[in-house]
Amino acid sequence: MAKEGDTFSDSEEKLPKGMLALCPLIITVLLINIKRNGENIVHLETGLFIGTLLTILLMHHFIQKEELIADIGVAMKSSVISITNTCAVVGFGGVVKAALAFPAVVNAMTNIPGPATSGVALGTMVIAGICGSASGGLGIAAPLLGPVFLAKGVGVGAIARIMAISSSSLDSLPHNGYIVTVTNGVCNETHKDAYGAVFKLTVIVPLLATVLAVILFTLFPNLP
Repeated sequence: MAKEGDTFSDSEEKLPKGMLALCPLIITVLLINIKRNGENIVHLETGLFIGTLLTILLMHHFIQKEELIADIGVAMKSSVISITNTCAVVGFGGVVKAALAFPAVVNAMTNIPGPATSGVALGTMVIAGICGSASGGLGIAAPLLGPVFLAKGVGVGAIARIMAISSSSLDSLPHNGYIVTVTNGVCNETHKDAYGAVFKLTVIVPLLATVLAVILFTLFPNLP
């Protein structure tokens, strides 16, 4: 997002063609998604490393040695920040789950008046928001809330889809590890300047999608 005083101009820098620039990314995605008997043939770390080496080989005409060394240093710093933030969020979720008040929160979520599907959505949203992570919230919400709402007659497909959609709403509140990493560590921005647009895109839009999912699965519980 442009700030007051920012100016932009076309760069005369020689850049690689679009398809050449996409090749390392495409190959990396393919490598880390090739499976045999349900297991990845190439581990994620290995695939990313191969993609990085391929990028350097293909782009060496466009990369200055000094810039490459500086970029590697920045990448290492950013990786430490990312790992630290992710570990902090996962650890926070574990502490929340172990808190004495957590069962009371779960009980309140499973006894919300109205359609059971709204309870699935709200419960998952709250847990994901507390954890600051969609995946972390799902990891806690699915085994806790899933059996409860299955017993109330909500279909497995409806539960899975509503949880998947709703977990992506309140998970990206300001304390989310990824938001902190990208805003502060990668973009060198502040939450004050950057979070407004992020909130609209990653909280408001998924919330609207969650409401739509709840309405559809309430009216048509057997949707595929």
